[in-house]
Formats: sequence, structure tokens, C-alpha cells
Amino acid sequence: MGLESFPKPYRVHLGCGEMKLPGFVNIDARQTKATDLVHDCGNLAIFPSESVGFVFSHAFFEHLYLAQRVPLLADIRRALHPEGYVYFCGIPDFEMVARCYLEKTRGNTRPIFDLFEAYRYTHGEPEHKPAWWLEQLHKSLFDQHDLRSQLREAGFTSPSIFRYAFRQEPNPVNLGFVARKNDEPVGDDFLKQMAEMYSPIYGKNPIIPLP
Repeated sequence: MGLESFPKPYRVHLGCGEMKLPGFVNIDARQTKATDLVHDCGNLAIFPSESVGFVFSHAFFEHLYLAQRVPLLADIRRALHPEGYVYFCGIPDFEMVARCYLEKTRGNTRPIFDLFEAYRYTHGEPEHKPAWWLEQLHKSLFDQHDLRSQLREAGFTSPSIFRYAFRQEPNPVNLGFVARKNDEPVGDDFLKQMAEMYSPIYGKNPIIPLP
């Protein structure tokens, strides 16, 4: 299936894994039941400039190598049309992971947020995907300040960053962001609208906008 099968402006789902989003070009580095196009998710080279309306990703960004992060964000900005925007979520928040570990809060999968709980978020527990261990491994760490710096380096001057807890997990150790090509600020109402739209993926826990 090629891009000619999809309407413009394209709606792109990067790193789709086994999750297919209707109406999107679902892209992954490997063929799965959800993949429309097999492509290196570290760039949007197959999309002409200003041809994309929306880029979505969940639990993908942390699987890139350190040097790939800003170039991907810059390439997304190139591919977006002037009113387009990008929405990434499911990014582990190292600041909160470290806080939960040091304070020994309730764990997400165990009684206490112990080293294994931290390992799940910092490394991605790649052992449970032995056939593609390297791809599953988290290759870099994030906090809200580093994420904002990357977005601005890529040309997004007014990103909105938020924090939330995944599904039934008690700790808000996930980050997400929305950024527009035209750099118009995104209000809290828009963030809540987006969170509600994609809540089947990550749950209905409230999002916490970050300054």
C-alpha cells in the first residue's frame, strides 16, 4: 500500500506497533497487523513538505537514539502543512520515575515503586520482546525541560507539555506534548480535548499541563 491510497493532508501514526488508527497512515519499522507502510520511523522523508496535517505517536519517541530525536522533530515540522500539528504521548518522565523510586511510592505493577518499576520506564523491559529486543529498548531519557529544549531546537517555539498516569497506574510518570507548525500556543482546553480523543489508548486519567 502506497501513499496514493490515503487522502491529503496525511494523518500519520508513527511507531504504530500492533495498534491501527483508522484514517491514519500507520507506520512502523516492521510489518505488523496494523502497519500500512514499513518505514524508518526516525524520519518522514516519504512525505513531501507541507503535506501532513497531523502526526500522532504513543510510546515511541523513547525508542529512538539520542541523536535521532531533534532531527525527527525537525522533519515532522517540515512535513506539516502550515496549520498542522504533532501530538506525542507515552514518553517516560525520568524526573517522576526518580521521585517515585526515591519516595518508595506505590508501584505501578508492584506494591512499591522499586528498581524494577524504574527499569520498566527507563529501559522498557526489552526482555519481554526477545525477537526485537533492541527495538524495544528505551535508548534515551526525558524530562519536561529536556523535551521542551528538543522541541524548540527543532523549530517548535510554543509547545505544550503535559504529564499523566497511564490507564490504571497510580503514578503520573508519562509525558506528552502538542506543538503546532504555526507555533500558535495550545490551550488547556485543546489538550483536554486531545486527551479525551485518544483516551482509549492510555486511559482517562487527568492530564497535568506543565509550565
